[in-house]
Amino acid sequence: MRLLLLATAFLFVGCSTQRYFVPRENVNGTGPGGHPAAVYPLDAAPAKGEVRVWSGGAHLVEAEAGDVVELQVGFELENTGGEPLVIDVGALQCADVWVDGQRLAVLPPARVEGQAEAPVGGSASLQAWFRPVATRPRDLDGFSLRFSVRGGDRTVLTQVVPFVPFVRSDRWYDDHFFWYGGYRDGPFWGPGFGYGWYGHYRCR
Repeated sequence: MRLLLLATAFLFVGCSTQRYFVPRENVNGTGPGGHPAAVYPLDAAPAKGEVRVWSGGAHLVEAEAGDVVELQVGFELENTGGEPLVIDVGALQCADVWVDGQRLAVLPPARVEGQAEAPVGGSASLQAWFRPVATRPRDLDGFSLRFSVRGGDRTVLTQVVPFVPFVRSDRWYDDHFFWYGGYRDGPFWGPGFGYGWYGHYRCR
């Protein structure tokens, strides 16, 4: 009984301190941690390549003013063309953020880390964090990510990526996170389990 109560406590703590999201379109790849990613081709010669976009989810983190909700997104930009490509950090926005049925104002990044420019024949990896006004990660119902990629002095891609809460598949063999290790950073560390169990039954 004590073990059952302890497991239940972990379940609700995990649910209240994090929520995961997946793109609602073009999910044809994964991020480095196994998160499902939307893939967009770049084909505006001499700019060629592709960009993958995913979300690491919303988490409750400590800040100077107290606990805040942080929403993380990531990019991988591959350059197979003839000029350098850059993720335009100044154009990066989190829009259509819905919290408890209320739409928030457009958010700029709270912080950005990584490399924005992909040289010819190379790649770039960038992460950004947003801080929507919310009490818990579970209060977030969805959002859209706006970004642009520049080549030289022109914009070669402008995209809006809609994200929805991740709900695990009933079929473990068809579960993207299971195979790509997306559950490995949870409180119940394991090969495809952990978040999978309480993510499937509670954290929606």
